[in-house]
Amino acid sequence: MNRIKLDNIDWVKMGGNILFSLLVFIIMVDPTNSVLHLKDILFILLVGYNILFFKPDFSLLPLILGVYIALMLSLIFSEMQATHIDMVFFIGMLKAYAPLILLLWVRHYDILKLSIAPAALMGVIITIIYIAVASSELIEFFVYKFVSAHNDMIKMSERHFLGFKIYGMYYKSMVTLLLPYAWCTYHLLYGNRRHRLGLALICVLLTFAFFTSGTRSTMLVPLALVGVLLFSNMNHYPRARYFIYPVAAFFCVFFLLILTLLASDKGESSNFVKYGHLTSFADLFTAHPEYLLWGQGIGTNFYSIGFHRMTNQTEWTYLELLRGHGIFIICFLILLLYPVRTFWQHRKDSMTFTLTACYFMFLLIAGTNPLLSSSTGMIIIVTAYSIAYRLRAKNATMNTLPQ
Repeated sequence: MNRIKLDNIDWVKMGGNILFSLLVFIIMVDPTNSVLHLKDILFILLVGYNILFFKPDFSLLPLILGVYIALMLSLIFSEMQATHIDMVFFIGMLKAYAPLILLLWVRHYDILKLSIAPAALMGVIITIIYIAVASSELIEFFVYKFVSAHNDMIKMSERHFLGFKIYGMYYKSMVTLLLPYAWCTYHLLYGNRRHRLGLALICVLLTFAFFTSGTRSTMLVPLALVGVLLFSNMNHYPRARYFIYPVAAFFCVFFLLILTLLASDKGESSNFVKYGHLTSFADLFTAHPEYLLWGQGIGTNFYSIGFHRMTNQTEWTYLELLRGHGIFIICFLILLLYPVRTFWQHRKDSMTFTLTACYFMFLLIAGTNPLLSSSTGMIIIVTAYSIAYRLRAKNATMNTLPQ
């Protein structure tokens, strides 16, 4: 029995789905791989399972190779320039992009649906931990000591935004909940009534998780999603456009105003750090314009006045990619934007429009947080490719139907 026939057997598909869903859950619940230590094991098991039972699609192989070629070129150019490179960090980057190999079998999985159950469990976990921590200083102390000993998998802090004190509990994998959250919210509002109760519970849990995360970008996600859902469904109610357009315009202005106020809040210390990084990037590129061409190298250090020390990574992800790779950043941009071509072709579908907007939210959040170059960021990218593949397959099926 060959591999092409095996991938159509129900138990084979179920085994792959279980492994993929478990991997997604482990990435969500243990993003630093410092508690359960199962991320690498499950990833190897899933890749091995795919090799045994599913036929790979090599059409996406150039995108995977492009990323690794860019990484190796950054190492070569850093050696040519005699700039010191942290090899532990560099090897970590090679490992961080490893989930991209799953793109070879992405057509066999509906990763977004496989992420719903893990996202629901994460919502339960975050809610229980937050309520427990908020209710007892002793529990807060023990949880803080635990996460501190496990690579700060949860960032716990009291933040001040626009004069308000907020206790935040930011799970490092929070962004992986974005697409499942969008899917559940959309189907709660416009889907089958039979599953409304379960979807409502998941949406409440995930909304709570985002609002209590304590970071500006994730706290605004529920509000942004409401705006996207309103805008995406205007085509279903043509007369409602006269009402929704002014509301959408007001919402956009309000949203941008909040972002501006948060970004310029003088009471928020993280703003000084981030703006300090920007000043240091400007100084670096002014002193070494050649880095814009071939990069300084991934894992190399530069002085940032944001940290007041040498560092090899800041929160400005895309500037870090530019600093490390120079013009070869294009390999990463192609990887990130390739699914958007398919999304754009199906933009009139309100569900696709919603998921596309949330994917761009992820790209925006990842641009100001060190999330992209990790298994957390890669699993979202793989999910986007899975969505794009299923859209193309659906379109191909419709085109083959008799007229």
